[in-house]
Formats: sequence, C-alpha cells, structure tokens
Amino acid sequence: MAIQRKRIAPFCQASLARRPTSSSPSPKERNRTRRPHKSSNRPATSANGRASTSPRPPQRKFLSVLAQTVPARSPSASLSAAPKMADSSVGLSRRDFLRSLSVDILSRMRLSRGVPAKHNIRRAAQAALHAWGQGHDYAETLVERHAQRYQLSPADRGLLHAILFGVLRHRRVLDHWISEMRRGKLDMDARDLLRIGLFQVLILHIADHAAVNETVEAGKANIRGLLNAVLRRAVGQKTKWLESLDNLPPAELHSHPDWLFKRWRKHYGLEQAIAIMEWNQQPAENFARYNPLSAQECPLESPLDGVDGFYHIEGPV
Repeated sequence: MAIQRKRIAPFCQASLARRPTSSSPSPKERNRTRRPHKSSNRPATSANGRASTSPRPPQRKFLSVLAQTVPARSPSASLSAAPKMADSSVGLSRRDFLRSLSVDILSRMRLSRGVPAKHNIRRAAQAALHAWGQGHDYAETLVERHAQRYQLSPADRGLLHAILFGVLRHRRVLDHWISEMRRGKLDMDARDLLRIGLFQVLILHIADHAAVNETVEAGKANIRGLLNAVLRRAVGQKTKWLESLDNLPPAELHSHPDWLFKRWRKHYGLEQAIAIMEWNQQPAENFARYNPLSAQECPLESPLDGVDGFYHIEGPV
C-alpha cells in the first residue's frame, strides 16, 4: 500500500528555513534574560548579585493626597524650612510636624470617601430637610440620625431640633419671603438652605453673622453667592419683611393648608380657627416623670399641679 506524503505549504517551508540551527540556550543565559515577577516581594538584585538598597517608590494615592495638602515649594527647600500650614504647626519639631501632616492627610482621605464634615449644624439640617422631602415621615428620627452622623454635641443637637422643626412649622411663610427676595427657579438644596437661613434671621433671632456665615458655608460652591446675597438682604431689611406678613391670608401666615383652615373656620368660626393655628405653631412642651424608687434626688424644680411625679422641663432636652 503506497503511503501518500502531504505537501508542506510554502509559508511553512519559509518558516522552517528561517529557524536557527543553533542549540537551545543554557540555563545561565536563560536566567540572565528572565524578568522578575511583578508580584514578587524579593528585593531587586544588582549585577554583582547583591541586594539593592534603593528605597521603594511611595504609593501614588499617598502622593496625590500629599500634593493637595502641602503647598508648592522649590526642589531645594528642606523639611526644616517648611511653610506654616496652620497655627498648630508653628514651633513643632520635625517628627511632630510630620505626625500632624499625616493626620491631616488621613482626614482628607476620610472626607473623600463621603464622611460628612463635623459640627456643621446647618448642613445637618439641610440633609434632614432633604430626607423629609423625599418621603421620610418622622422628623424626630431625622434629628437623632443626623445628630449622630455629624457628631453633634447635645447643645448642637438642640439647635438642630429647633431649626428642623421651626422650618417645617413656618414653611409657607419662609417660601413667601423667598419668592419676594428671589425671582426665578431654585433647586431643592438652595431653597432648603434659604429656609434655614431666613428662619434663623427673621424668626429664631440668632446672631446675624453666625446665621449667615454658617448657612453660606453649608452650601455648595455654586450657590454660595446666591445664599449670601439673599440672606444679607434679609438682614438689612428685617422690619420690611416682618411687616409684610400683615397682608398675608391667615392660612399662609400660620403655614397651614387652606383646606384645613376652611374646615376649622366652618366648624369653629374665624377667630377660633386662627387661635387653633396659633396654638398649633407653638413648640411642644416637654414633661418628665421622676421615678420615686430612685436613690438620687430629683433635679427638677417645676412639678405639675395635680399630677404627682411629673415635672415640666423648659429649654431643649
């Protein structure tokens, strides 16, 4: 039986013709041309076989954060001639300066991952109002949640409670002032911050500079100019805006729905309906019950008449 030989294609013949006829490289030559593995933790070796002492390059993320933190300097500047970054870094040793610098870098890296800034009550109030506008029904739980998230002290938590509940109670009046001071459309964040600022200036009577500066600081960079202009206009014309409330309808003046005011007026009359709305706008009073079995003396001094063990608490809780 004849065996048929297959013909080799021309390109295969050319490749076979170009193949070198020399023998395979020795193991020593193979080691010279071998590249180190990327994930290898072994130190790089020099030509004489000794370990290299050159330092490893720092991480890119650390350098990027460091470039944002340290001001620009000339290449010849030494660490001892570092510029004054803050008042706390003046007079520090080199080790303390680096330690404070690393703390500042870590804080920047934390904030870049979405951790909110601490102790900004107006920003916490704006976040709580945004959550309430998205369908959250219970404002009291929003106070506790945002007080923990922004790490507020008990006094700051009381101010957050006053601002949030005050804005919700006087929402229609605040929107009336905003429409008179600023024509045009506003996004929800800018409107909420204007409500917070106007409530502090015109209703809560907080110091003007504190209310304006903190509210403007709580806003984004693209709306700070608008917030500053509107709030400073309100500060300069307080009497005008307070007197403009005399011309408002009763339901809008007391920030109640029109349908609810009409129902109360139909059942109780005009004067009684206005009295109910005025009472409904007052902050709720706080009461506490003292446990008589407690070994500690009761710190409360205003007991309720006719109700044993209950006391009236004044001020924020």
